[in-house]
Amino acid sequence: MYHAEEGSDYDYIELMNISSTERLHLGGIKFIEGIQFEFPYGIDLPPKGNASWW
Repeated sequence: MYHAEEGSDYDYIELMNISSTERLHLGGIKFIEGIQFEFPYGIDLPPKGNASWW
């Protein structure tokens, strides 16, 4: 997670799938400490893919 100096409106989370063969199914996975966030169902991260959420 990136904490921007400008304030929390500019913070984000970036995830990277380091596998070269496996797709990650993120739907329903939650962060419950530090931030409150749950990935919606249907969100997948392809092999070597990355994504950011604000």
